[in-house]
Amino acid sequence: SVIKNSGNSEVHIDIHIDTMPIALAILCSALAAKQMTKEEFDMAYTQLREMNRENNSRSSVKQIINQETEEE
Repeated sequence: SVIKNSGNSEVHIDIHIDTMPIALAILCSALAAKQMTKEEFDMAYTQLREMNRENNSRSSVKQIINQETEEE
């Protein structure tokens, strides 16, 4: 998390929570309980990693844009 400025000025708080471990635990639990096949698990895991990669690349762009705006 990041806190910018303090006192009576405007404050920006950014909180980033990595939910990837929770999602992976749910997938592993479903596989262990035989609620999904190994193939379904592999496909879900691949899709989860792709979504995580896309999300991380979008937040990196957001951070760069925010930094440029603050410098002006």
